[in-house]
Formats: sequence, C-alpha cells, structure tokens
Amino acid sequence: MKLFLASTSSRRFLANEIKESLFILESYFYFKDWQVPLIYSCKDFLLDSGAFTFLNSKRLKNPDFNIYLKNYINFINKYDIKLFFELDIDKVVGYKRVIEYRKRLEYETGKRCIPVWHRTRGKDEYYKLCEEYDYIAVGGLAIKEIQKKEHRFLNSLCKIAKERNCKVHGLGFTPTNLKNYKFYSAIVLLGGQVDLRWLILLMEKR
Repeated sequence: MKLFLASTSSRRFLANEIKESLFILESYFYFKDWQVPLIYSCKDFLLDSGAFTFLNSKRLKNPDFNIYLKNYINFINKYDIKLFFELDIDKVVGYKRVIEYRKRLEYETGKRCIPVWHRTRGKDEYYKLCEEYDYIAVGGLAIKEIQKKEHRFLNSLCKIAKERNCKVHGLGFTPTNLKNYKFYSAIVLLGGQVDLRWLILLMEKR
C-alpha cells in the first residue's frame, strides 16, 4: 500500500524532511507557496480539491463552485499536476452536477481525474467507475458516511476494483489497523508527536 503523507502545509519547519518523502497528498485549499517544490521532489503528488473544506470553512450560503473549479483547473495546469481528485460535493450540488464538474475538469486539464465514490452513488456506479477509470477513491470514510462497523466491506470494494484493473485510494482513511485493508493507497496524517516517526517510515525506501 502506498502511504501518502498528508497535512504538510502547516509543517514548513520540516520542509527538508518532507521533501524526502516518496508520496505526498495535499489539499488545494490548504496549499502554500513553499510546497511547490514538493510537487516535483516526490515520486507521486496527489492533489485533493479541498472543495468541501472550502464550503465548511467559509460557511457560505451560495458558494460559487464554478469559480472554485476554474481556479482548481488553473492550478493543476500551472504546475502540471498528474494526480488529482474530482470535486466530490454530491451532498451540496447533487451527483449530476458533480459529473458536469468532472467533465469540465478533465476537458480543461486534458487529464483524467480520480473520481471519489460515495455510497449514495450506489453499487452500480461503483462498478461503472471501476470499469471506466484506472484509479478511483472511496470517500465518506473520514466523515463517517461509511460507519466503522461497515469497514469489513471495504476489502470487497477493493477486490471488485482489482478485478477490473482499477486502483483504489482510501480517502481520509486513517485507522490504526490500516494494514489490514487492501487499498492501493491511503494517507498518513502529519501532526504532533508522530511527525518524525512517519517521516522516517515514508523516507526509508529512498
């Protein structure tokens, strides 16, 4: 499993150590100028749209996601980001609109994004995404949309994807028993006393 180091934007004092990490995930919403070199220094840089964070942090009644998407696209193009998630804001705008945003995102970047499946999209849509994409994510884990008691079904989702040559990222999934799950990739949150321990882990294959 690939472990992407996340939440690095507030750890500038560890910039040199973070730069040695193989895999880094950052949110567009939190991205800082000092992190630009990280995009190119790591083996894989994964960009989260940060759209849901944008909505919650601003507490906006009528957020303009068209402008947000435009800025997101410009950022991806400016830095030639290879791996990036769609705007999975189904609960706010509905899945039909999310699909429209996805199409625009892919058309204007000239690249395929990483769709984020939510259980509200249904089983058929999960199969469809696995057939159409080679890399998807399972969302709703961090916000308990998928309850802990339902985590036993996650490996089945991973199996379905693998049978279709599709990789699955466990978005925001950070349980202590992460190694028991078959995700292709997940994250490690950088923070507090675990900073150096995780940095050593993520650097040891350099």
